[in-house]
Amino acid sequence: MFRSGTSNGRTPEVSVGGTAIWDAVAFAAEKLVEKPEPQPVARVIVVISDGDDNASSATLKQAIDKAQRNETVVYTVSTRFDDPERWAESTGNHAMKTLAQITGGTAFFPGSTGHLKRSLADLQQVIRSRYFISYRPALFHRDGHYRTLEITAQRDGHKLKVNARKGYYATAN
Repeated sequence: MFRSGTSNGRTPEVSVGGTAIWDAVAFAAEKLVEKPEPQPVARVIVVISDGDDNASSATLKQAIDKAQRNETVVYTVSTRFDDPERWAESTGNHAMKTLAQITGGTAFFPGSTGHLKRSLADLQQVIRSRYFISYRPALFHRDGHYRTLEITAQRDGHKLKVNARKGYYATAN
């Protein structure tokens, strides 16, 4: 937003729009569970951003919690096209990776606009090749607590990479 025409002769105020990624993730996770589904469905959010949030009322942790409670997987694609050697230093890239990993998704870091198309194609392939696995422990108690879990897979004696949620909330349905 740009405001001009000050009556006091001072420089006009310039308001720059903010980025509220964590609010958007929390809102989307809530929207995805509003409509009851007759059968289990995959709830997926794709975030394309630089990961720098400067306007959310929710924190990254709260966005992750909302996605987990609503059984939503978040995939992220970074639009940060700076020096790949400095990606680990980027708070935004770290946040995007954390959001994806904890919710069972994958983070993509194209590194340049030229590689963006390839990352989006990779993302499409990952989403299309998802499996739905259901698990119910023998002594299941719907007490609202968070339970961790680990899923591993092998093929021909080699460990495969599995992207899955790190746990679930045992909430009453």
